[in-house]
Amino acid sequence: MPHKHKVFSYPEPQNVFHHRQFQTALLATVTCFS
Repeated sequence: MPHKHKVFSYPEPQNVFHHRQFQTALLATVTCFS
């Protein structure tokens, strides 16, 4: 699937920002419950 690969290789800045927010929230949750 070339189209999906292109989207994965060059994600939109908004998607990157959302992903980083999710990662940070996940890390905070793990740290909280550790």
